[in-house]
Amino acid sequence: MLARLQALPRLVLPAGVLVLTLVGLIAAPPVAVVALLVVFALVFWLATLSWAALDRRGQLLRMVVLGAIGGVLTGRVTQLF
Repeated sequence: MLARLQALPRLVLPAGVLVLTLVGLIAAPPVAVVALLVVFALVFWLATLSWAALDRRGQLLRMVVLGAIGGVLTGRVTQLF
């Protein structure tokens, strides 16, 4: 899968993540939760792949980003109920 991502034009992945994040922040909760889950899974997967090569600061930054996405995701899930 990583080879497929590398074969795409350079801006496809960041643009896709940006679009999904905006959908997650703006759309109705059922759609938003799905979009944010995709973003969380992608960021988690990429962080896992690069974890061993990162210094402590890079690892901390990845954890903060995942925590922020998880916090927004939790907020959107609670709007469902």
